[in-house]
Amino acid sequence: AFVKKVAKKEGVAPNQIMTGPGSSDLLEKTAVVLFQNGGNVVSADPCYMSLIQVVRASGGDWKPVKLTPDFQHDLDAMEAAIDSETKLVYITNPNNPTATKTDTKKLYDFCDRVSQKVPVFVDEAYLELTPEGLSNSMAPLIAKGRDVFVTRTFSKIHGMAGLRMGYMLVNKMQLDKINEITRGGMGISGPTIQAAIASMDDTDFLKSCKAKISENREYTMKELKARSFDPMPSSANFIIFELPKAIDPNAFL
Repeated sequence: AFVKKVAKKEGVAPNQIMTGPGSSDLLEKTAVVLFQNGGNVVSADPCYMSLIQVVRASGGDWKPVKLTPDFQHDLDAMEAAIDSETKLVYITNPNNPTATKTDTKKLYDFCDRVSQKVPVFVDEAYLELTPEGLSNSMAPLIAKGRDVFVTRTFSKIHGMAGLRMGYMLVNKMQLDKINEITRGGMGISGPTIQAAIASMDDTDFLKSCKAKISENREYTMKELKARSFDPMPSSANFIIFELPKAIDPNAFL
């Protein structure tokens, strides 16, 4: 029932969906399968390191590409970094730990083009918290037949981090490859599935969550700036900013 609901929401077939206890589990499963025989992954630096760490542990290499000055993915440099050993391009949008979002059209064009040469994995854990929400998703590329992975989690806007639920959208060929070695659906309880279904149906609750996160994010940004901090723009539920080397306790009062 959950998979059918996700398929309808995302516009993909049920056999293009893998469930897992959060999205990190699905990132790691993908890395284990794709990098059994080495290769490299191209991603931003910094990025969410869960997939990268498993790639390295599996014998693969990481090709990091610095973000642009405005903290977006440097898509041109990432494409230029792809070589004959590249098995995956990994993107977190909005990024973690920077909380910054990459331009949707540029990212869509990049994924559309590059996925015809090498698989592209887009981790969209925080995407529902952006002003435009899932309209920024790369999921339509999967229905288009592109070699794109998209993951979502119920740990953020749904507030279900402790219950552990997530899913991955990917073409059937890649999913079959992953299922030969591992499988989804493990470690998910019945109450978690029912909670996820109920949360997906409760659009008023999700709108309220998004509004409260946005309101508190803007308040926190304003208060940080009033205290002479320089927070980076955030499209997530966290904010990153540099602390001075010597901290005056009164600065927080």
